[in-house]
Amino acid sequence: MTRLTEERESLSGAALALRRLSIGQGDMDGAEYRQMIMNGFLYVPTFTPELNVYEDLKNSGELALLTDPELRRSLATMDARLEGLHAAQSDVETVQQLNLDAYLIARVDLGSLMGNLLDLDDVDPGQADLSFTATREFRNLSIFKLDLIVGVEKEFELVEAALTAVQQHLQD
Repeated sequence: MTRLTEERESLSGAALALRRLSIGQGDMDGAEYRQMIMNGFLYVPTFTPELNVYEDLKNSGELALLTDPELRRSLATMDARLEGLHAAQSDVETVQQLNLDAYLIARVDLGSLMGNLLDLDDVDPGQADLSFTATREFRNLSIFKLDLIVGVEKEFELVEAALTAVQQHLQD
């Protein structure tokens, strides 16, 4: 649940960045705007639950030994919700690789945008040319990715509810 909460916070940060990017730089300074681009355009959700014991029980067929029908039902729901989340995250990853990464590589001086993260000494991020953000294509990509991120947010809500239900059944 802790990792889920952390990933949801990162996801919310990316959604906020994409919303801000879709309306333009406005009163943000260059450094803040660069950070928004990196948060929104480079973020890809990568939540994978650590359910080794559950996976072992499932793969060995020992889940059939559970006699509590409510627990079995909540585990089945959890499994389905995790599959839905995995599919939504895969969609974001695919769009990232095929659309956003290709866009950035073709139109952006990545060194000036990401130089600080990569310890590139010869790059001055203060000199980054952010004019590409004024295009309709940039705005559309921001909105397109935001749509995918909102879908992942909804899947996270479903997963959290399912994990909470399993947790409650295990505590009872």
